[in-house]
Amino acid sequence: MQLLFYGAGEHAKKNIDFWLRRGLEPTCFIDIDKTKHYKKFDEKYDILPLTEAIQKYPDYLICVALGIYNYDAGHKYLLESGIPSERIVSANEFSLQGLRRYYSRSGESVFSCSRISRPLPELILKEDCIQICCSLDAIDQDFFFIPFTNVVDGILKAHKVIDDINDMHRRGNSGPCKGCYHLRNTDMDIVHTPANLRTFTFSADYIGSTCNMRCVYCTIVDNINHNYTKDKTMMNAVVNIVDFFSDDLIRLDFVSGEFFAKYDSEDILKYLIDKENVKISLVTNASIYSETFLELIRLNRVYLINVSLDAGTEETYRKVKGRDLFRKVVNNIEMYSQFRSQIDSLDLKYIFLAGVNDSYEDIEGFIAIAERIKCTIHISADQRASVRKSPLPKATMDSIFMLYNLAVERKLKVIFMLEAFNADDSLYIKSHVNS
Repeated sequence: MQLLFYGAGEHAKKNIDFWLRRGLEPTCFIDIDKTKHYKKFDEKYDILPLTEAIQKYPDYLICVALGIYNYDAGHKYLLESGIPSERIVSANEFSLQGLRRYYSRSGESVFSCSRISRPLPELILKEDCIQICCSLDAIDQDFFFIPFTNVVDGILKAHKVIDDINDMHRRGNSGPCKGCYHLRNTDMDIVHTPANLRTFTFSADYIGSTCNMRCVYCTIVDNINHNYTKDKTMMNAVVNIVDFFSDDLIRLDFVSGEFFAKYDSEDILKYLIDKENVKISLVTNASIYSETFLELIRLNRVYLINVSLDAGTEETYRKVKGRDLFRKVVNNIEMYSQFRSQIDSLDLKYIFLAGVNDSYEDIEGFIAIAERIKCTIHISADQRASVRKSPLPKATMDSIFMLYNLAVERKLKVIFMLEAFNADDSLYIKSHVNS
C-alpha cells in the first residue's frame, strides 16, 4: 500500500517528523495548489496532482495532512474527486491505527497504555517540568518528568519521550511502566478522541497557583499560595502553547488551586475568546464570577466545569471550606448553568467527610441544587493519607447511598471516584451499585 499525503502546507511541515516517528513514510504528496506540483516537499517527496498520483500508485491510501480549519474541505474535495471514503484517513489517526494493524499481523506480543497509547497524550504542566503520566504508580519515577526552561521546547521533548516509551511497548517491553495499573498486555485500544487534540493540564504546583479557600481536606496545601500575587507565568505559557499549536485542537485544563483567584485569569480568558480551536476545562470553587467565562460558555468553548460543593447547607459549607460563601457559589453556578447545553460536562462534586457533611439536611440541600442545574454528580471521599487508611463509618456510607439513590430517582448521572476511597469501601460500593 502506498501512502499519499494530501496537503503539502504548513500543517504537514510541522507534523512530518511526528508521522515519520509513527512509522508513516509518504510515497508522495498531493496538493490542490498547482504552483507546488512537480516540486519537492521537505526536499525529498514529490508533490503531484491528485489524478496523476493515483494513476501512478493504484494501491493507495490517502492520508489527509491538513489542520482543523481545512480538514473538512479537503476531505470533501477528495470525495467529490471520486476517491472512495475507505481510502481516505486522517494522517494523525492512521499513524496509530496503522501501527496497530502492523503489529497485530506480525504476531508480536505488545503492550499498550490507556494513558499514553494515543497520538497526542495529555501533558501535565508543572512549575519547571512536564509530567507525561498521571499514574500514581509512576509518580516517583524521574523518567516521567521532563525538565524545561521553555514550555514549548518541554512539550516537544515530552512527546519524544512518549514516542520512545510507546516503541518499547510495541516491542513487548514494558520499560519504565512495569507494574503500572494502566499498562495492558494487549494490542493498543482504539482511542475515541480526535487525533489532533492536544490537552494541557496546569497542575497544582504550577508556578502562580493560588486559592482563596481553606478546604479542610486539601492535600496540596503546601503547593498553594493563599496570597494575591501579580504573576503572569501561566498567561505566558498559554500564549506560547496556543500560538505554537495553532493548527491543532487544544484543551487547556486548570485543575488545582482556584483559577479565578489568579492575577492573570481574566487576561487568559480574554485572550482565548477568539481562539476557536481552544476549549477549556475548569476545576473551580465558583466563588468568583466572570462575565468573560460566561461568554466562553455561550460560544461553546467550555468543555468542563467541575465544582466541589461538598455541602447542602451554609453552616456545613463554612466548616468544610473555611469561607462563608455558600450562597454566592450556588448563585454563580446557576448563572453559568443558564447555558447548560453549551457545556460538554457540568459536574458537582461531593467529598464526604465523616461526621462533618454527611447529614440528611446536607444531602437534601445538595441534591436540590444538582437537580436545578442538571449536572453530573461526582461522589468522592477525603483523600488525606491519614484518613484513607480507615473505612468510613456506617453512617457516612449510608449518606453516600442516600445521595446516590436520590440522584438516580431524579435521573441525574452519578460517578463514584473510587480511587478516593479506602479499598474496603471501594469494594463495598462496587458490590452495591450496578451502574
